[in-house]
Amino acid sequence: MAAGVGAPRICIGRDVALVAERQDGVEIEGRPRLRPGHVIEITRAEPGANGSGRRATVASWRVWRLGANGLVYRGFCEWA
Repeated sequence: MAAGVGAPRICIGRDVALVAERQDGVEIEGRPRLRPGHVIEITRAEPGANGSGRRATVASWRVWRLGANGLVYRGFCEWA
């Protein structure tokens, strides 16, 4: 990875919806296409969120349904 390049940021509430949160990770759903095995940074779009995120590894990511604006994916991300 090149210097200065971090994990892609995925924002709950903007990029994806939170389906379930567990102690070991989160199940999310949305339009971004994520790749299993890759590390992402998950942030939240809510009042009081300071913009910092938490790193997670994409454990699974699959086509969930066809939405009005295209494919919607769903999967589980394990906290790193």
